[in-house]
Amino acid sequence: MENRQHKKGYPTPFSIHPICPKHTHTFIVLHGRGSNGERFGCELLDSVNLRARLPTVKFVFPTASKRRSTVLKKIPINQWFDNYCLDDPNQRTDLQVEGLMETAQFLRELINNEAHILSDGTGESGYRRVILGGLSQGCAAAVFTLLGGGIGESGNERPGAFFGMSGWLPFEKQLNSMMNVDGIINDSDDEKEADGLDHQDSEHDGDGK
Repeated sequence: MENRQHKKGYPTPFSIHPICPKHTHTFIVLHGRGSNGERFGCELLDSVNLRARLPTVKFVFPTASKRRSTVLKKIPINQWFDNYCLDDPNQRTDLQVEGLMETAQFLRELINNEAHILSDGTGESGYRRVILGGLSQGCAAAVFTLLGGGIGESGNERPGAFFGMSGWLPFEKQLNSMMNVDGIINDSDDEKEADGLDHQDSEHDGDGK
């Protein structure tokens, strides 16, 4: 395993190649805050024997760069982005922006590389055979990357699937506020109320009232 550093201080991902000669899919799975790719990857694979269950899958476990943790009084730890409060990730979301943007760029490059490997010589897009997922803060970073787009040369590529474990939606409060301002949530509620009124009116009409 190489120990060289990737861009922005991201170590080379810990990779486990398929048991079978044929490589059909790649799982990119992000660890939680304070862990690393090798530790998390070994624990995950050993706990459920995923390699035997998915013998044609390559597993890639990237490691977050070292960032100073506000919660731990600026001690550097592996984290995909900084958090002000572990109980409520919606507090001081301004601290999360830089890390999320850098992590998303790193993950886009990683997805592109794996998709290229999967499509090499087949003439098919490999993106649909890349699976993105994560645990806790890793899940939140993966969600942000997925929703942010910009994957592939066109910027419109998407992984074949996503899975998350014990994660959350970054900037949830801001997104909810935007939806309320734009009337998305209110319109939905109004439609439900209108449907209820229409249903009541039709019942009254049927009774001849």
